[in-house]
Amino acid sequence: GETVQLSWKSEVGKVYDILYTDKLSGQPGWKVLPGAANLRGTGENITFSDSIDSGLNRYYRLNITLASQRENTR
Repeated sequence: GETVQLSWKSEVGKVYDILYTDKLSGQPGWKVLPGAANLRGTGENITFSDSIDSGLNRYYRLNITLASQRENTR
């Protein structure tokens, strides 16, 4: 297998979800990466690792919402 490392500078007041799919054609079917939901921004870098099978293509996107919006939908 291989390890993919994702890292970005977070912002206070924002919440991040890492989504992934193994294909981009048709309807990709984005899913939340296990353990990568509701990551709260701290102003520091957030780093997350994903282990995938060798030879597998995996695509990622970052879903960003304001923390206040998440709290209002609960």
